[in-house]
Amino acid sequence: MVAYQEPEYRGELLSMFERQVLDKLDTLTDDQKTYFEMTQARFQHLYYQIKGVQEQLAELYYKHK
Repeated sequence: MVAYQEPEYRGELLSMFERQVLDKLDTLTDDQKTYFEMTQARFQHLYYQIKGVQEQLAELYYKHK
């Protein structure tokens, strides 16, 4: 993943449109980071739940052997 980098400042003022585009990109970047972190947390939660079920199944299996 390539990180977003602000354009190099050359002493030129950005137009209103350019500023709006950059602001929108910043918002989208923040939204994507939030979505990624939320999705990652959900998968981590599922991982722990599955791990718990596997441990319970292993206990049952070895109790009845």
